[in-house]
Amino acid sequence: GEWFADFDLCGGVTLDMMSHLFDQLNWNLGEPESARGSCVMFDKSMPEPMDYVSATIVYKNNVICNIDGAWQRHGRPYDRMEIYGDKASVVFDLAQADKLSVFDASGKRELEVRAGDSYETQMREFVEMVETGKEPLVGLREGYNSMRVANAILESARKNTVVKF
Repeated sequence: GEWFADFDLCGGVTLDMMSHLFDQLNWNLGEPESARGSCVMFDKSMPEPMDYVSATIVYKNNVICNIDGAWQRHGRPYDRMEIYGDKASVVFDLAQADKLSVFDASGKRELEVRAGDSYETQMREFVEMVETGKEPLVGLREGYNSMRVANAILESARKNTVVKF
């Protein structure tokens, strides 16, 4: 069925899908300071439910992240990450998953990246953990922290306020 169309069952795109992105952001940027979100939550009166989220997360190291996510029924897929720094920017577009575009003072250049099957990699890591007792790269604390960000964004959207961590 369409369990994802019931926000109460799945938590919408914020909890179900974007939590993985929050985990990645936390991994790379550290601890968040605040989150602000705006959401179009599932509207059961719509013939085809949809969910759209736009959020800003400010990290304690002063990095600002703007992130959008959607479960949409129409339009083109958009899976892209853009990172802007003081001297360069990097763009990763899932439609061209074997390339990373770098923009700096010398112009644009394309870097090849090794794209692998992430599910296969995760399963190999899991088997190795079970067989050897190796510590997981990502544990319960990381999962908890990504859900804190997701819930803060939903709370912010509901109350129309910034949530501080």
